[in-house]
Amino acid sequence: MTAGSAHPDQAPDVLYDDGVLLIVPVADGPPGVVLAGEIDEQNRAGLATALGKLAAGHRQFYVDMAAVSYCDLAGLRVILRLGGGEDPGQPGPPGSPGQPGQVVLVRVPGYLEKIIRIVGWDHRPDISLRPPARPSGGPPPFA
Repeated sequence: MTAGSAHPDQAPDVLYDDGVLLIVPVADGPPGVVLAGEIDEQNRAGLATALGKLAAGHRQFYVDMAAVSYCDLAGLRVILRLGGGEDPGQPGPPGSPGQPGQVVLVRVPGYLEKIIRIVGWDHRPDISLRPPARPSGGPPPFA
C-alpha cells in the first residue's frame, strides 16, 4: 500500500496541506490516509473535513500516523471519531450512517498509543491499533 498516485512521476494526490499537516490518500489497498506533520487547533477542522469525506461509507478506514510529529488530544479525537462514535470517550455505534465501522490506526507514535491505552480507547470495537511493521522488512502495515 502506498500513498499518492500510482504513476511514479506524478505528485501524490493531496487531500490537505497547510504547510504543517499533510494528508495523502492511500493509492492502493484498503481505504485510508497517511498523515504527516503536526495536528493541533489550527488544522483540526481541515483534518476533520478531509478524513470525513474520504472515510464516509467505509466499514474500515486506515490511518497511518508514522510521520505525525505532534497531535493534541482534540486532534486525536477527530481521528478516533471515524470509528463511529461522537466522542471516543463514550461508546458509539460502529457503522453509524456515513461513518466507517472501525478506524484502524497503524504505526502510531508511542506517546499517542500510550494515551489511547491509558484512556481505554483501545478496548473499543470501533478503534483498532495495528502493531508496527516488523523491522526485518515484513509486510506493510496495511497488509
